[in-house]
Amino acid sequence: MKDIRVITADLIWDGLSDYPVPGKTIIIEGEIIQKIIPEDELDPDLLSTAITLPGVTLMPGLIDSHTHLSMDPGLDNYLDHMNDSIPELTNRAVEMMPKDLLSGITTCRCLGDKEFLDITCREAVQKKRLRGPRLLVAGKGIRALAGHGFVGYPFEGLKGIRQ
Repeated sequence: MKDIRVITADLIWDGLSDYPVPGKTIIIEGEIIQKIIPEDELDPDLLSTAITLPGVTLMPGLIDSHTHLSMDPGLDNYLDHMNDSIPELTNRAVEMMPKDLLSGITTCRCLGDKEFLDITCREAVQKKRLRGPRLLVAGKGIRALAGHGFVGYPFEGLKGIRQ
């Protein structure tokens, strides 16, 4: 028998419609959402096994397209904390990743952290040693020598980047 799961919630937003709608059911086979259908079209046998989430709105995961795992914008003068020790930056990253998940962020595009912290965190999440979103990482970030930003290693021109 196929691994089929059914989830119902008060509201479901499919990411395509303008608004979340009531009375829908999500059909998941394996790890893939197969379809979202009206609840009254669902086979009663499947409905009896459904996970029901009253008071919940389900929606697709969000993507944070610009983040640094070790930065916490909730800190006073948070940019000054970029010079914290590697253990402190690591602790901050480990604390931030579950917060991202709980806020609905399921994927983060990380644009560089010191000492390849982003790569280490990505591997730990993949191996299920840390709880966090899927991480698309830059590794060693780069920036212009006199340009924008504090994260990344400064380079001057194409020749400098290639070196």
